[in-house]
Amino acid sequence: MSATVASADTKTGVVDVTAEGMALKVHFPPSVAANLKTGDKITLHMGYSKP
Repeated sequence: MSATVASADTKTGVVDVTAEGMALKVHFPPSVAANLKTGDKITLHMGYSKP
């Protein structure tokens, strides 16, 4: 899904985004979040599975 970065904590890797009208908090390794800045347009690929 398309998302816009609202904030990114490069020390913890926690990134707040808005996507499809929802506010989401996603966690990445800090090295991955290091290049993200407020306003960046990104694509999130999320999934889950049930046992």
